[in-house]
Amino acid sequence: MQSRGVNLSKQTDQLAESKANVDQTESQLRGWYDFDAKHASVLDYFPFIGPKRKATRKIDYLHLKGFSDDIDLQENLDHLRNENNSLTKDLKTTKMALADVQHRQKAYQKACDQNQIKLTSASGEVTQDINNQIDTKLRYLAFLLTTHYWEARWLIEMTQKQLETASTAYEKTRKIWQLRAMLTPCFVGTFFQVDAFFRKDHTPLFNGIDLLIADESGQVSPELAIASLALAKRFLTVGDVKQIPPIWGMQASVDEANMRSLAKLSPEEISALKGAGFATSSGNLMTVAQHQSFFTQADMADGGLLLREHFRCLPKITAYFNHLAYQGKLIPKRHNPTVTSEPV
Repeated sequence: MQSRGVNLSKQTDQLAESKANVDQTESQLRGWYDFDAKHASVLDYFPFIGPKRKATRKIDYLHLKGFSDDIDLQENLDHLRNENNSLTKDLKTTKMALADVQHRQKAYQKACDQNQIKLTSASGEVTQDINNQIDTKLRYLAFLLTTHYWEARWLIEMTQKQLETASTAYEKTRKIWQLRAMLTPCFVGTFFQVDAFFRKDHTPLFNGIDLLIADESGQVSPELAIASLALAKRFLTVGDVKQIPPIWGMQASVDEANMRSLAKLSPEEISALKGAGFATSSGNLMTVAQHQSFFTQADMADGGLLLREHFRCLPKITAYFNHLAYQGKLIPKRHNPTVTSEPV
């Protein structure tokens, strides 16, 4: 918010300076027209003499104003006007963005007030437990209402016997999963089970999963998981390539031979495929997802997002692997235990 205000002030100053330059150049151009008209004579109507006299007068005027001979006042004015128009548009865009931020801030403050969420402490400092407040006041209520809503939807669907409206066994299977999800929105399994669950008569239920979440995906060999992604509308992968790697069932020499003979890949293409995590002898699902992710932090060269806050380990342990593998990016959130003396 503060940076936008600074940017707005800077753009306002630039626009004011640009407007002053345009006004000055317009004045100089009008001065040239007045100077030209004042010193013109009947000789300017002669075809050979007139242009030379006009050119000489223009040079005299430019020298009078302190300009060089090759300055084109009209061209200079057109350039300054275009620059002024561009700055005007930029300033308008910044003002709209600032107004949008202010509107969102007011809406955010209003929502917090309505739900008794405190943004500042009694001393005026910014509250650090906003997530805790949202968990106990908003998310709990949202989860409760959502649960009851889908329970009611399930009752309505079962009362109306929606399964009987399915025209094929394939559509009936898809409908069964939709009904199950109304009561149990999250299904847990392995990638070996996904195909068996979401298909009927050897036909996969494409887009049958709203959100497929793969946990510990750094331990999953890519060929076991990538085909299952076609069954999901969206895909979220969670994992860490710096921890335990997959157990690969393919030797690197055989894997590369298959790439050369079956896919006709060149050595450069094989190297790129291995680097992207697709190789069945060295890749993993997490690396594949990082290369395909639209969401990437500026300091994440491999792609994806990093959850920086670490709650599991004590600060000393976190500091060890933070230095070893994470370049100090992790933020330890667990406090050191309080040491108390026991009675002898």
